[in-house]
Amino acid sequence: MGAIMISICPIFVKLSSADATFAAFYRMLFGAICLFIIAAVKGESLWQGWRPLLWAGISGVFLSTDLVFWHTSIKIIGPGLATILGNFQVFILVLVGLLHYQEKVRWYFYLALPLAIIGLYLLVGIDPQQITPDYIKGVICGLATAIFYGFFVVALRKSQALPKKLQPMSNMAWLSLISCGYLLIVAKFEQQPFLIPDLHNLLLLFAYGLFGQVIGWLLISYGLPLVPVSLAGFYILLQPSLAFIWDVVFLQRPLTLNIVLGAIMIFAGVYLSTASRVKD
Repeated sequence: MGAIMISICPIFVKLSSADATFAAFYRMLFGAICLFIIAAVKGESLWQGWRPLLWAGISGVFLSTDLVFWHTSIKIIGPGLATILGNFQVFILVLVGLLHYQEKVRWYFYLALPLAIIGLYLLVGIDPQQITPDYIKGVICGLATAIFYGFFVVALRKSQALPKKLQPMSNMAWLSLISCGYLLIVAKFEQQPFLIPDLHNLLLLFAYGLFGQVIGWLLISYGLPLVPVSLAGFYILLQPSLAFIWDVVFLQRPLTLNIVLGAIMIFAGVYLSTASRVKD
C-alpha cells in the first residue's frame, strides 16, 4: 500500500502548476505539519541533542535537492520515466556499500548494471533526431534524482545509527521542516513566488505532502521489517512500475515496443541489484 500511494505522487506534481522548488517546499511543509502532529500524539521525543538534528538537516538537504531534480524531470519527460530514472538510486547505494562500507554483492549485480543501462538507452529513444535539448535535460535531472536520493538514504541511515537518536517519526518531521528552510533559500535565488494560486493547486499539493511524505513512507517503514528482504525489494519496485502505468493510463503517455522493453530491462536490473546484496 505504501508503494502504491507513493506511485501516485508524481501525478499530483504533473497536474499542479507548481514549479520544481515550489512543489518540493509544499510537500515538505504539509508533511512536516502532519508528522509533528502524529509524533506529538504518539508521545515521541522531539529533542535528542544537536547531533541528531544536524544529520536530519543533512538528510533533508539531500532529499530536497533530489525532489527539485525529480519534479523538473517529471514536468519535462513525465512521471513514469522520471520515476524509473530516480530508482537508479539502487545502483548508487550498492556502489556506496561496496566502496565505503566494504559490503559484498552477488555476481549478478554486475549483470544488473549493464542490463539497466541498455534499458535506459531503449527507454530514452534510439533516434537522436527525436531527442530535444529539453528531453535530454529531463533525463539528466532524472539521473541526478537518483544520485541525491542515494545520498539521502546514506545520510538517513547515519542519522538512525547514532547512539542517541530521534525516533523515525520525529526524525522525518525535523527533516521535513529543515528542508522547508533550505527550499526557501533556493526559491529566493530563483526568484520564485510561493503563494498557492487556487484551491485546485492547494488540494493537489496537500495530497502530495500527505501521501508522499507521510502515509506512504509510514506504511513502508512499518511494513519492511515484517516481510522477507527479497519480497520487500519486489514490493518497493511496484512504485516506479505503477508510476509508469499511471503515466500511460491518466496522462496518455505514448507506448512503443522499445519503451516497453527498456522499462522491463530497467526493472529487472533494479531488482537484480536490490537482490544482489549479501548479508554478513
